[in-house]
Amino acid sequence: MNKLSFEVPQGFADKYFEELVQMNREAIEEIVSFSQVERRYLTKKEACDYLNVSYQTLQSMITNGLNTIKIGSKYFIDVQDIHIFMKKHKK
Repeated sequence: MNKLSFEVPQGFADKYFEELVQMNREAIEEIVSFSQVERRYLTKKEACDYLNVSYQTLQSMITNGLNTIKIGSKYFIDVQDIHIFMKKHKK
């Protein structure tokens, strides 16, 4: 069997490892945050509490693309949609 060898720039392995560690941290944080919520669908008030934001800030998030579910006159927000929205707006 033929062997292939190559050199990588100095610091590449360290940078690659740091990126993997960061990706793992983010995945673990997401899993932990999902497990802290017992219900998948939240009212707007519960979503405000969950995000620790004002009602006005939540309304702004909805205006900027956070999905809602309307049943009758009541609105619900899927916790998974909150996480997707936050990930999209992460800088």
